[in-house]
Amino acid sequence: MRRTVGILALVVLVAAWGAAWGAPSLENVLALQTLAFPLGETEAQIRRNLGTPARTQVRTLSNPHDPRFTDRITRLVYPSLTVEVFRAGYDGREFVTELTLTSPKHRLRGGLGVGSSRTEALRFLGPPHARDGETDVWTTESEYQELRLEYRKGRISQMQFLSFPD
Repeated sequence: MRRTVGILALVVLVAAWGAAWGAPSLENVLALQTLAFPLGETEAQIRRNLGTPARTQVRTLSNPHDPRFTDRITRLVYPSLTVEVFRAGYDGREFVTELTLTSPKHRLRGGLGVGSSRTEALRFLGPPHARDGETDVWTTESEYQELRLEYRKGRISQMQFLSFPD
């Protein structure tokens, strides 16, 4: 009996450790480090990796910290995803502020993507920090990054990664 309980405990520990070991951190997921396809961090890299977008929208806005500078947001729309790139006017740095996936074509390493079940999402990401109707929301501790999974009939219909510049 003791041996059976000991073996059972070992099996449970190994299974839990394996699941934890294979699961990416939420910070890595939200920092777009677990995408199973090349994206890039700048507009030029994204265009190089994904090709010419179907549509491009550009808007400018005054930098909230120093109105002498003008920031730029470029929205690149592809058939299966949309990506927004923020370019800071004061130093020219660029980074992705929004990525919306709407097709099973683009997934995370580990297979999570549009079409995956909510059960799979929870297994991959853990419990959400908030639920808004049919949308689960995960945020980093700093609240500068957010992942929103929208469901239809229990399956992911849209994945949205948001990063809020300061």
